[in-house]
Amino acid sequence: MPVPADSSYTAKSLVATVATPPGAGKSVTVTPRVNGADTALTCTIEGDSATSCNPPDGISIVVAGGSKIAMHSVAGGGATMPTVAYAYRAEF
Repeated sequence: MPVPADSSYTAKSLVATVATPPGAGKSVTVTPRVNGADTALTCTIEGDSATSCNPPDGISIVVAGGSKIAMHSVAGGGATMPTVAYAYRAEF
């Protein structure tokens, strides 16, 4: 999704969820990408009971005007890639 050229924002408070846990020894990592590059605002859902994740408090990224932002999800440990729902707060 492109960010308008005359606008920028700070993204924080990421939350990602899946309907069912990835499974023992498996994980799903969700990371916003800005202009094709992974950012520090990332979280991992792991194990046989977790269905959501949040990055550590205080992690945020600045998304400059004209940037393109996308979400990148990676299944680890042999997990099947589930449908991932995510949200983050954008402060203008």
